[in-house]
Amino acid sequence: MSKKLFTVTIAICALNEGANIGSLLTSILSQKEEGFILEKILLISDGSTDKTVKIAKTFKSPIIEIIDHKHRTGKSTRLNEIYTLVKSDLVVQPDADVIFGHDHVLRDIVSPFYESKEIGMTGGNALPLPAKTFLEKAVNYTLEVYIPFRKTLNGGNNILSATGRLLALRKEVFSKIEVPKDTIANDGFVYFCTMMQKYKYRYASNATVYFRSPQNLKDHISQNTRFAATHTWMKTYFPAEIVEKEYHIPQEELKRKMIEIFKKHPIPCLYIFLINKYCELKAFILKKKITALWQIVYSTKRLT
Repeated sequence: MSKKLFTVTIAICALNEGANIGSLLTSILSQKEEGFILEKILLISDGSTDKTVKIAKTFKSPIIEIIDHKHRTGKSTRLNEIYTLVKSDLVVQPDADVIFGHDHVLRDIVSPFYESKEIGMTGGNALPLPAKTFLEKAVNYTLEVYIPFRKTLNGGNNILSATGRLLALRKEVFSKIEVPKDTIANDGFVYFCTMMQKYKYRYASNATVYFRSPQNLKDHISQNTRFAATHTWMKTYFPAEIVEKEYHIPQEELKRKMIEIFKKHPIPCLYIFLINKYCELKAFILKKKITALWQIVYSTKRLT
């Protein structure tokens, strides 16, 4: 190959991820190293009190580095730590509660960077695992509405696919990012930072990771309230017109897709619709109280 291969660091922020960290690291170490050079897997524990660090230390790979912080300060602080420590050309950031879908996920999340130096960020294709509870099924029906828009809006290069479950950043971009401590959506923040730096985003649809949706009502309300507050929060740091444009979904297409899913599953769809409306109201009322130190959602952390 004539082209210089990108060096890559995989950086993981972890908080009480003992239920899945072993599966995630196994799926990472199973990756085929094609089209990149994997320099390091950096795991930063943000005050975990479970067996996250102990499980990670059972992996004897020389490229795994573990930083075990004893106190929780929030993901924003740990991301800033990552962006300072990483020296590789690219940083790949999976959430700690996902598993890689196949052995070429890293190749696929990295490959768009070879297309142009203007590409500063890529995002993977995060898909939910089959549901085990009624609530989880209802949440997944909601995802059936929105996931198709990842491919159709702006040719697939949009904020709906730029989720923290799997993203990658070019060094020229992440080295200039400082995540505010009050950030409630780190993925959206770095997406807009990439745009503000005049770099482009690319959706890597083949870079599949799997996650588990919330399995109980308490966890869903906690997670979705934070999601609902994200749109408004972004306007604190970025121009409102740009935020509105990036989050815009054509309403006719959205309604058509919602009706289609509702006809197939009316009871769970009505149930989750009403709950999500409650979350929107709660997010509006509590918008100044939602912080980066959000409540831990445990039911999403056990994937198997």
